[in-house]
Amino acid sequence: MMLQNGIRTLARLGLTPNQAKIYLTLATIGIANARTISQKSGIARPEVYIIMRTLEKIGLVEKAITSPAMFKATPISDAASILLNQRKQATAELHTELKKLTTNFKHNNSAKASEQDAPEFILIPNKEANLRKRSILINKTLGNIELLSSSNRLQTMPHPIFEDTLAALRRGVKIRVVTEKPKDEALVTATLKKCLETGKFEIRYILDHPSILLAIFDNKAALITTKATTDAAESSELWTNNLCIVKALEDYFEVFWLTSIKHDNSVLANINA
Repeated sequence: MMLQNGIRTLARLGLTPNQAKIYLTLATIGIANARTISQKSGIARPEVYIIMRTLEKIGLVEKAITSPAMFKATPISDAASILLNQRKQATAELHTELKKLTTNFKHNNSAKASEQDAPEFILIPNKEANLRKRSILINKTLGNIELLSSSNRLQTMPHPIFEDTLAALRRGVKIRVVTEKPKDEALVTATLKKCLETGKFEIRYILDHPSILLAIFDNKAALITTKATTDAAESSELWTNNLCIVKALEDYFEVFWLTSIKHDNSVLANINA
């Protein structure tokens, strides 16, 4: 069991399972030739020789000039330092390569920015992906957001989305929300008090649960929840930047906005932060 745990640990630091097994076998024996190492580890002698050359190059094994050749394992504390430093260097190199990749793609996207983008429709299948997409859209919004939402979803707004929403309001984005009227307005506004206090957040009420849940960002893109009656964690969402669809959704939202009941801001005085 101890050997298997050690093999897994060294494998996470970059060794192959057989490299880790041979190193730990040799560290247990002390000093040994390839034949003994093969017998103790259960790895064929030709492969032992190949692996030994790699371990020597890394610095985990020392080879004595004898006949037959004898091998000695570097102390485990030194081996750990060597592998950790190797891992750090590999991570630093990977970070550099990823920065180059990101920069290249940014340049490529910038070059295409002047081209007219074709309308797109993307189905976002799960909660985590939905939250990421919604967060990106909120953070990119410069002017306005329209929401047709259920009261339950407003009250259970995930904290990261709430923080993104609050940040958008503080930078001047106007947000209009239409939802079904609760029995007690304070039950809704208690969770949205900070948003309402910015003066950029308006909420209005309709009598029934909306049959369609949607969000429109800067009149350019929209998210449509595919199942309005299910829990947010179970719903997929359709994203679109098709201007015809977005305009139709804006008109749909506007009908609800103009026929809805205004929120009573006086209830704020009785709500704790």
